[in-house]
Amino acid sequence: MKALGLELFGEVPCDVVTSASVPFEIGGMIVKILREKYGVSIAGGQGDLKGKIIRFAHMGYISKVDLLVGFACLEMVLSKLGVKVKRGKAVAAVEEELLKI
Repeated sequence: MKALGLELFGEVPCDVVTSASVPFEIGGMIVKILREKYGVSIAGGQGDLKGKIIRFAHMGYISKVDLLVGFACLEMVLSKLGVKVKRGKAVAAVEEELLKI
């Protein structure tokens, strides 16, 4: 998430899901476009956080390939929605983390 320029939501990273703040005007669209166009499912915020954060799961039936594809698609969606991202930077960051395990 940091490689995409997104601010992590919460003070302590979680082992099961990573949440990041997103621009409110595109928060709801990110989840919808990922699911409809790319078949990638992530969650948005709930209650007061609806449209303000996205949540990316990485536990359970989530493979390394799922993470790579998910972040590649997230890069594309953010770019389409006008967020300046450096293509491939998030995927490279995910690769680096996966090589550690």
